[in-house]
Amino acid sequence: QLAIGEEKGMWGAVSYAYKPMNQLLLSYDKAYLMDSNDARVTIYPRVAYHHVASMDIGARSARATATLSGVADLPTDHVEFPELRTSQQVGNMYLISPTFTVNPFGGANGGNVSVSYLRVFGTDPPVSGKYPDASQFDSRYPYKSAFLLGAQFPTWRKLTADFRLLFDMKNPGTIVSWNFSYAADRDWRLFMATDVLTSFTGDSAGGNDFIHRYRENDRVAGGVTYVF
Repeated sequence: QLAIGEEKGMWGAVSYAYKPMNQLLLSYDKAYLMDSNDARVTIYPRVAYHHVASMDIGARSARATATLSGVADLPTDHVEFPELRTSQQVGNMYLISPTFTVNPFGGANGGNVSVSYLRVFGTDPPVSGKYPDASQFDSRYPYKSAFLLGAQFPTWRKLTADFRLLFDMKNPGTIVSWNFSYAADRDWRLFMATDVLTSFTGDSAGGNDFIHRYRENDRVAGGVTYVF
């Protein structure tokens, strides 16, 4: 990684890595047991590698930051699979994302508002093997075109609140997230978080995107952390 620039003003960075993918890629084969109406499925996970190159340019001021990021994700997964297996395939992906962050609150308690957009160029290659039409592997990138609005509110009496609204444009849907954190003292911290998923893709449209698939999995979480 190489970066140039100052704390304020223009800056830029480029990076390159050759590393394992963050996700396991899957293959499977299956057989129906006619006497019991059951199915026996054997899953074969594999680790694939990819080249990842990125470039970021931006500008900072006392109250605002603007960034433009681009990433090239080039897998090297060239494996011959037995025809009896149904196998997930991966292809080249290119991502671009502008982000703008501003601090409208001022003061020493922090807080900011940000908006960013993600656009992914490239498509997941067709599944190969025995059952290519009946297989639905998760895409490596769940969002192909999406906006993210975020807000971190100024700390108030040791309480911090973060808000995020993600809007998937290609497969219309939203994820609304809240995170509340209370610093009881220097070592103890309490938190509560929520996620609410809403899909605007009707069932008749056969939506299989990330939000539509998990639209019933709203989340409420809470916990306590202690720093030793």
